[in-house]
Amino acid sequence: MVDILTFPDLGTFDVVFSTFWVSHVPLELHDDFWAWVARSLEIGGEVIFQDSIAQGPGGGGDCRRLPSGETFLIVKNAYDFDQLLEVMRNHGLAGTITMTSKNLYVINAQRS
Repeated sequence: MVDILTFPDLGTFDVVFSTFWVSHVPLELHDDFWAWVARSLEIGGEVIFQDSIAQGPGGGGDCRRLPSGETFLIVKNAYDFDQLLEVMRNHGLAGTITMTSKNLYVINAQRS
């Protein structure tokens, strides 16, 4: 088991894929996260992330209720997609962000 937010060296891959996770990366780790994603990709490798839009202005947190009734405040960021694409470009990732429905989006990028 690995704490992914320590950005371990796991080698390089053709594809980095996740669903409903990237919006939970704390903003203070965002630049390091995208640097790690880029380092983890082979040249020409592809990033595919799907996630949902954070509810409420600016995001930052979201209340989640478990079936047990317990509630937790989680990290859930609302992104300015233009700024997010700029951060990705700064790390050699060229791509797009596409809305696929009312509140779902897909990030698709390649390492140059």
